[in-house]
Amino acid sequence: MSTMRSLKRNFEKKTRKKSMKELYAYVDRTSSEQERRLRKEYEEARISEDAKNMTYAMYYLFGIQLHKIFGFGGQRCLRLFGAVDQELGTWRKGEIRVEDLRKELFDAIGIDIRLDDSERPRT
Repeated sequence: MSTMRSLKRNFEKKTRKKSMKELYAYVDRTSSEQERRLRKEYEEARISEDAKNMTYAMYYLFGIQLHKIFGFGGQRCLRLFGAVDQELGTWRKGEIRVEDLRKELFDAIGIDIRLDDSERPRT
């Protein structure tokens, strides 16, 4: 249910037997609450959009660098992206965690990648 709809329903339930003074006080409280909820929803949507753009950027950059460094062509890049998409599916379903992927990478080739700024990839 949307924020606006839930606020409207709550208003209708709570204001059936109220005085005008109480109604004005309720409207003041809910408008600030509504503003806070809408800001939160907007921030979550923006973060979601940033994450989507970051994912696209990573795919594009990996494809470009695989071609430049190793000479990968279109077919090889598509096979790689398909395999990555398959693994992402298991992650989205909750069958595997990011830490599991990190450990698998380290066990397979000895590289530990941290994506925060405090530490760079190491071997």
